[in-house]
Amino acid sequence: MNSSEFEDEFDRLFEEAVSKSEKNVPAPDADPSWQRMLSKLRRERLRAKWLRAAKWSGIAAASLILGTFLFQSLQPTEAFRPMFEMVYKVKGGSVSMNVGSTDRGSTEGAKTAPPPPDDELAPQPLKDNRDLPEENAFRREKVTMDEAVVKTQFVLPVPGYIPEGYILQEVTIHYSIGESKASAAKLTYSHEEDSGQLSILVRKRSFSEKADQPDGKRELTASPSGIKELEVNVGDINLIVKEHWRKVC
Repeated sequence: MNSSEFEDEFDRLFEEAVSKSEKNVPAPDADPSWQRMLSKLRRERLRAKWLRAAKWSGIAAASLILGTFLFQSLQPTEAFRPMFEMVYKVKGGSVSMNVGSTDRGSTEGAKTAPPPPDDELAPQPLKDNRDLPEENAFRREKVTMDEAVVKTQFVLPVPGYIPEGYILQEVTIHYSIGESKASAAKLTYSHEEDSGQLSILVRKRSFSEKADQPDGKRELTASPSGIKELEVNVGDINLIVKEHWRKVC
């Protein structure tokens, strides 16, 4: 066998040996590696859960300490324990709370008397602006005379006589807060030929500063600005007839 034949035979035998060795090499078992990976992942999850628990436990403990400092006892803080447990279980959210005492401070030794509580203050009288009420205003609505008769909570007196030259310009009703029907109505008249104006205000008697005035007693007033007013109480309503003096050319 010459050298060339020997080299060819060597190459053939080498390749055959390599091929057989690759087929017979056993593949490593991946299960042990995977089990080690799962064990590591479990440890990481437990560590993260422990850190979260430690965080919320610290908040709850700090709140308990705050309660003890404020109330000088752990007993009142026991009432807050369900809230602390809720905070402990919250994930990805937030909880806010106010801590305070309902005990009233002592006024012993004070030089001035404390103001009375709000619920003991005398009710303040409503301001009588002698027009559609400003107090407890809810809304106002412009309506026709027929609509005003239906929508007011009292029997609206319809004027049987209006001075010559006046025509009805508008009717406005007023609703107070919490009431489904109007508590006041204003009829506005204007004069056809000059700037004279006449208004009739019908409202709940309680809106007037003169609600105690006897029924039917008329009170007439006049102002330098050219306004005359006639006020009278009738049953549960108060009426004010107001007229601006007409200009005389």
